[in-house]
Amino acid sequence: MIFTKKQKRILIIEDNKEASSLLKDMLQADGYDIIQSYDGSKGVEMALQEIPDLIILDVMLPGKDGFSVCSNLKFKFNKTKNIPVIMLTARHEDISKDKGFIVGADIYMTKPFDPGEMLANVKKLINHG
Repeated sequence: MIFTKKQKRILIIEDNKEASSLLKDMLQADGYDIIQSYDGSKGVEMALQEIPDLIILDVMLPGKDGFSVCSNLKFKFNKTKNIPVIMLTARHEDISKDKGFIVGADIYMTKPFDPGEMLANVKKLINHG
């Protein structure tokens, strides 16, 4: 009997369609199953419904911002509290980075991101569980 490894699913919550598409293509090429949301509130709903293995989350989003989304997923809902989150933002200030970690982000990356670093972070978090 052949056992196939379950494909890991990643939820990308990013309102910039170009950035979201770039992430999707890059991660699919590496063998991940990708689902996408372009809005913070819908992203929370999708995470609760799909229970992905990892979430890549933009900070500045319509609906709920990434800080609220991350806080909700990590502290409000038991079924999503252990899903690792990579927070991705164009904001480089240390205050946002600190806030990202306070609301539960596992990794905080700034845009433009290095694709190799993103893949390394995804592998580190997704294979940890």
